[in-house]
Amino acid sequence: MGKGSRDRDSEVSLCVKYTLFFFNTIFWLIGCFIVGVSIYARTEKGFQDGFASLAYDPVMILLVVGVVIFILGFSGCVGALRENICLLRFFGIFLGLILLAEGTVAVLIFVYQSQVQAFVADQLQGAIKKYRDDADLQNLIDFVQRQFRCCGVTGYKDWNNNIYFNCSQSNPSREACGVPFSCCRNSTINTQCGYDVDGPRASSSSLDRIYTTGCVNSVVTFLKDNLYVVAGVAIGIGVTQLLAIMCSFRLINDIQRQLNK
Repeated sequence: MGKGSRDRDSEVSLCVKYTLFFFNTIFWLIGCFIVGVSIYARTEKGFQDGFASLAYDPVMILLVVGVVIFILGFSGCVGALRENICLLRFFGIFLGLILLAEGTVAVLIFVYQSQVQAFVADQLQGAIKKYRDDADLQNLIDFVQRQFRCCGVTGYKDWNNNIYFNCSQSNPSREACGVPFSCCRNSTINTQCGYDVDGPRASSSSLDRIYTTGCVNSVVTFLKDNLYVVAGVAIGIGVTQLLAIMCSFRLINDIQRQLNK
């Protein structure tokens, strides 16, 4: 009996098998890339700070995401290609748990909006304090403030919690009573434009140079203004995950039927 005849007699859907294999190969490669870049960035940064600030380290967050994508992509890719029931079941269950977690978080955010917003604001205050301690965190905060035209978590005065921008008399920093340049309204980058916007050296027009709205409110406003787009993206991601789960269990059933023949 020829190979073509065996393929026709197979219970395994080649369309489902190779679709699952193709897309998971892409995600596997993306996971490899993210993990590689994260490890390189963390190595370049060094480990002199220990693990005390990992919760505020964008590189470590990116590394965790990369590892999850790598594991999912590998199990789905190899499981589909080798028709391995264990790997496919792991892929389907793991992805199902992620989808369940995403749905749970979405419901909690919707039901407890004010509490979630307060919790996020409290956590971001910690990032404000570590602004100068981590170059990656600093770049991320600057990007958010410039992108959303905001300053601080709830307002520009949040920067008083940072030791470099603190407006106390005992602070010798030239940045005292100031804010980062990313708070400035200028389209051109001027690293000193945020100096002396508060405190005794501030003028009546100092606040005109910077954004005074907090980033939490700015991001919430952006999400509300683009609610349909955000909801569409979220639903699209959820449906894609659900289809991947269905394909994995469909392939498992096909393989089991093939083995029972």
